[in-house]
Amino acid sequence: MEKAGNVPAARDAYEALLARHPTVGRAWMRLAMLARAAGDAGAQRAVLRRALAAVPTNARLVQAAADEAKAGGRPDEARALFARAAAVDPSLPSVYHSWGSMEARAGRAAEARRLFLAGLAIAPASARLHHALGVLEDKAGRADAARAVLRAGLASEPTNAHLHHAMGVVEYKAGRRSLAAECWRRATAVDPGHTPAWLAWGQAEELAARPDQAAAHYAAGLRGRPGRRHTAPLWAAAATLEEKRRRPAAAEALYRAAVAAHPRDVGLLVSWGKLKAATGDAPAARALYRRALAVDATAAYAWQSLGLLEQAAVGPATAAAVFADGAVAARGEGVAALLHAAAALEWKRGEDGAARALFDRAVAADPGAGWIWLWYGRFEAAAGVAAAAAAATTAKVDGPAAGSDAADGGGGGGASDEDVGGGDPRARGGWLARAAHYYARAANADAADPSPWRAWAELERAAGNEERARFRHRRAAALTADAAFGGAAPPADAYPLSRPWTRRTLGEWP
Repeated sequence: MEKAGNVPAARDAYEALLARHPTVGRAWMRLAMLARAAGDAGAQRAVLRRALAAVPTNARLVQAAADEAKAGGRPDEARALFARAAAVDPSLPSVYHSWGSMEARAGRAAEARRLFLAGLAIAPASARLHHALGVLEDKAGRADAARAVLRAGLASEPTNAHLHHAMGVVEYKAGRRSLAAECWRRATAVDPGHTPAWLAWGQAEELAARPDQAAAHYAAGLRGRPGRRHTAPLWAAAATLEEKRRRPAAAEALYRAAVAAHPRDVGLLVSWGKLKAATGDAPAARALYRRALAVDATAAYAWQSLGLLEQAAVGPATAAAVFADGAVAARGEGVAALLHAAAALEWKRGEDGAARALFDRAVAADPGAGWIWLWYGRFEAAAGVAAAAAAATTAKVDGPAAGSDAADGGGGGGASDEDVGGGDPRARGGWLARAAHYYARAANADAADPSPWRAWAELERAAGNEERARFRHRRAAALTADAAFGGAAPPADAYPLSRPWTRRTLGEWP
């Protein structure tokens, strides 16, 4: 019934079986998978809770519950369930792989490494664990360790496309481009449908200014498999390449074909909408964004794109309403950027209080986003300068009352230079202190970005702190030189092959 597509009948059959035999773990698992396939996370969670109540010692069901908590953004609950699964069955390598992958994504590299090694001690031939550990070592900048792990995996499973692809990424980042291409050739030879290898190969050709070869690799990855589950990133890359080449008609054709193959892919719908907006077709862009939100009402990037479209095509009031709806509905990745866009709109409208509240929410949503801290600092600096100018103008127009302490040069209730932005109000926690603090947060979040230092220097100079300004300008200049002449390693996400795209469509393992 399930294979025939009759999901309700399959669900009823599983429920009937479990009513008679509640300890059949495979039936619980299939029932949970039906809920997951339907996109109903609540139903999936409910099924797994019932399953664990009925069969508390089934390690695979415990891991399934841990994976659901992990996907639902509840890491503490997931950790407890992974630990429980490992205690129930210490010989289950998939527990260590999934748990370690969660820790790696959370930035807990040492814990992830410990878990992957524990899994390999149990299953030394596991390609998944070798792949996960190799990628972890690569991201940590330990290229030799990554190569050693991946080679060990290939010794056990020489036709594993994932391992060949990962080795190619390691070699590419080491500057060994020909060897990287050979690794990706091997990956696509053993699995012609291996999207990550085709995508990496195409992106490498794009960086080498060979767009025709890049397009050929994207097309090869799609050939004969346009609707295959994991081809959406290839469609997106191919269409984006045509946009870069200023061939909107070709990009339009690719997006149309991509959405026909993947009608519920939110990323493709939004990207197509962005193309429509860029070519001046606001109604079509709006329809595509709304279509994306009909698929996933929590998609922050779709809300952000729709709000920016309305801001440009209709006006700030309509855009503000869209941003407000999105701020309530959006979840997950992209919420901070959505809130930043809403804050920027309120700033532009002169609604400083609303803008400040939205900036607060944005940095709370993603404290590590240095660019948002930078914009928050710019906002506070601009708002402070405007307030100081307004206060100075008011003081000049009104003047001190005759006979007052201020008129006599005394220390009465008149506004002082510090109150309107002069001097250094850090001790009072004024606007200058807030702006400086936000620039510092931006600099700490992205140590290679000169922009926060440059903005901070201008802030200090405007406040009359020339020595501080010179120091920050020198720091900005040094970082700019490092970026221009290779004095600093680029951040991990500067590499086009650093795998961020896998989070949207591919997950950890196709």
